[in-house]
Amino acid sequence: PDSPEYTLEEMCDLQGIPRDFADEVPLAKHGKRSLIGNAVPLFLGRAVARAVRDALDARDGPGGRGPAAT
Repeated sequence: PDSPEYTLEEMCDLQGIPRDFADEVPLAKHGKRSLIGNAVPLFLGRAVARAVRDALDARDGPGGRGPAAT
């Protein structure tokens, strides 16, 4: 079956970015679709960043900088 074609606004909604995100981007519609479609959703990026921070904190303690370079 064919994939549904989302509007640019719907794509922005799915990615968690403002609907007018690509309004001023100097790209044709296809380029804007690629830009939005290939983006990492904000909520996923935040979750990954939080997991990395938590893993580093667990390893080094809050605010730790890890092992000293030698």
